[in-house]
Amino acid sequence: HEFYHKAIVLFKKNFEKLERSDRFIIGIMLGTYCSKRDLSGDRDFTREHFNLYNFLLSRKIFSGIYGEFIPHQIYNDYANKAAALKETGAIENLINNYADMLHPDVRDKTQMRCRALLLIMKKDYGGAIELLKSLNPADVKDKAELKILLAVVYYELGYIENLLDLIETSKKFLFENRKISDDRRNVMLGFFTALKKIVQLKIGTADGYEIENLEKSIGSQKYVSFRFWLLEKTGELKS
Repeated sequence: HEFYHKAIVLFKKNFEKLERSDRFIIGIMLGTYCSKRDLSGDRDFTREHFNLYNFLLSRKIFSGIYGEFIPHQIYNDYANKAAALKETGAIENLINNYADMLHPDVRDKTQMRCRALLLIMKKDYGGAIELLKSLNPADVKDKAELKILLAVVYYELGYIENLLDLIETSKKFLFENRKISDDRRNVMLGFFTALKKIVQLKIGTADGYEIENLEKSIGSQKYVSFRFWLLEKTGELKS
């Protein structure tokens, strides 16, 4: 923590003195550190990463060293951070004011994906599922992340059979696809494994002890996607 905070202070203090390429590279390095801490369960770094993204966005550094477009993966990750912090206004701002900074080849699908995430945060699951089902991303990583959002919607709508099928096919997809890095695969597998346990507890006769153990497991697991949502759903099982 200490070194990161010193680095971010120096970065902002000397920002105007840096070349554009250095601004982007340092920003990405700081973001990578935040991402690792965030995924490992350090929730303070969800906010840190979100704040860093806001700074980079306001300084028009998101579009990289030479390009004029924001990489869609970064665009989506910003929306994910906003969702984790329940900053729906930030997602709306991203959609309304920064769509033109996405490359035309991915603009429509990326916008639809972010709109679906926004609808999920607003609990409009019917609207979200219509958007998600119309997407067919070419990128393997995008396909995997789409499955996570579909799983969230299926759970919220109570489509348990569809959800269990999706969990199994998603895990098979992640195991078999070599284009997905081991780290990313493990993060996503962590989500589907935890969600399956939540479903089993929800439809079974789980006692408080089992739920408490699952909550601790999700909280302490090294890397897992959508940890904030999984913990919300586990908490709901207690009530």
